[in-house]
Amino acid sequence: IQAGNVGTRSLFHRKESNEHVFQGAQVLNGYVRDRTLLPPVYHVICDIPWESLEETWQTFQLLLRLPRPFRLALSSLIFFPGTPLYAKALTEGFLSGNEEEAFRKPFITPRPTYINFLIYCTSLAFIPKFFLKAISSIWMVRALNRVWLEPVHKINRKIFRFLEIGWKGLGALFAGDFLRIRRFVN
Repeated sequence: IQAGNVGTRSLFHRKESNEHVFQGAQVLNGYVRDRTLLPPVYHVICDIPWESLEETWQTFQLLLRLPRPFRLALSSLIFFPGTPLYAKALTEGFLSGNEEEAFRKPFITPRPTYINFLIYCTSLAFIPKFFLKAISSIWMVRALNRVWLEPVHKINRKIFRFLEIGWKGLGALFAGDFLRIRRFVN
């Protein structure tokens, strides 16, 4: 998926519309429901400097529309030297020119912003979509997506990760999948 904003997706040479992404997710979900496939993993790039908060919110809105279950592979945008995106970021002042900078930034850990937390929560089956809609109006996202609140969002992410693991454990317990539980504990 990369991003929910079509303009942002074009940076990554993705030409699909959000409607095509949604239709593809519905097809995949049909196979998940009949147990032909495991839930899909959608890749989403966070912390894109050319993207406004409203455009990132569009990614959240798209993910909220997708049928569950699915997993997310969230990552921060990394600028690798020698790529067109690296040159664009360097020209526009998003990079210092130190090529090692690209390899020091954590790839798998997006910034602990409120919008990134909401994006993460879209894949959590134990959080009802109506609740996510209630806590994600654009004015609320603007109010809570502040740098000084990032430590709070980091803690929220850890708490919800713990709850996610517990939810999966309960699912395995009720399904009688004791081997899965044993593998996790060991």
